[in-house]
Amino acid sequence: MAKIKIPYPPKTAYAIRHLLLVWAAALVLSGCGSIGLPVPAESKPALRVARVIEIGIVPSPPPVQGRDGGYSTWFDGRSVWVFGDTLFDKAISRSDRFHSNSWSWTKDHDAEDGIGPFEQTIGSDGLPLALLPFTDQERAFNEAHAVNSCKTPPCGVRWALWPGAVVTDPLNDRMLLFYEKIYVGADALDYTLFGSSVAVWKNPQETPRRLQFNPQHAHPTLMFDRNEPGFGDAAVVVGHRVYVYACHQQDRMMPCRVARVAWDHVFEKDHWETWTADGRWCRDLGQAQPLFNGNEILSVSYNPYLDCFVAVYSQPLSTAVMLRTAPQPEGPWSEPVKAFNAQRPVNQVGWVYDALEHPEYRQDNDPVLYITYSRQTGDSTFEIRLVAVQIERSADKRQ
Repeated sequence: MAKIKIPYPPKTAYAIRHLLLVWAAALVLSGCGSIGLPVPAESKPALRVARVIEIGIVPSPPPVQGRDGGYSTWFDGRSVWVFGDTLFDKAISRSDRFHSNSWSWTKDHDAEDGIGPFEQTIGSDGLPLALLPFTDQERAFNEAHAVNSCKTPPCGVRWALWPGAVVTDPLNDRMLLFYEKIYVGADALDYTLFGSSVAVWKNPQETPRRLQFNPQHAHPTLMFDRNEPGFGDAAVVVGHRVYVYACHQQDRMMPCRVARVAWDHVFEKDHWETWTADGRWCRDLGQAQPLFNGNEILSVSYNPYLDCFVAVYSQPLSTAVMLRTAPQPEGPWSEPVKAFNAQRPVNQVGWVYDALEHPEYRQDNDPVLYITYSRQTGDSTFEIRLVAVQIERSADKRQ
């Protein structure tokens, strides 16, 4: 692939790289038509879209001028949101005017008229703190290879930590934050996933704690290495368990798999079990069965109005925001339903990649999904938009 310069924040470029690989492979290998891994037979969706309402922009507290992602959960009397790459105002004099992760929170629990204002924790330098703290080794590496103060070639390379799903652990009064560790190369689209993990979060005004799972390993904070499914792209709590999804690219597809673990054993990988092709739960995570083709950023939640689970994601290489339903977290998952088309970003690719539902804003059996996505609006400026999708039970569901 030719090296090109793209004026996007790193996580946007990462999504572009992965989806361009999907697109290129599809053109070469399949000629035309749909692409996807073999997955179980898709059922009929339990919903239909009745109405779509554009609510507006989710405000970013200053000096933030752009961020992506936006997984959220309700904890300690507030809605806590986590973001990927976060860019600061151009007035900031530092050369590294962004974090690879950030967070903020709001006590607003009514999304009908918008969400906000948001608060955030400010560091001693006057900028919002990064969400996930680097280890001493990671920080030293980034400082040694920084573009403007490079001491050790290659210059311009670094570690990035990108947050995934965040869920509330109802048994232990804490949040769990899933995240990925990425090696960012010097070239525009040079990103390598080194693994994924989970951090513990007790106070939404302070940073989470990254645990060490293998102190002797080169990357001791990783629970899953690069050769294992990167569970953490979505998560949903069901009773005493948390179900966690992995939707990383494989060949020319974006297959989603699921694993589950009881709260008391969430940090013990040998207690995790995954749904397999023969329809059972198994502790060999390598047996994880693709459930449906989605995207690397998505949300899965239980919907009381439908009495089923709903997945929300951006259709790869598109502005379409898609919905799927299933009676259980493992499926069978339905064929996709388009909720709406997102507003196009101003960049040349013209699609979005991070649609997410925020189920904490759903009131009881309210038939409304509150969904956000990010889009580029100018040179290094970005916005997160909020859309309300009113749903109805499908004819099959009503019977």
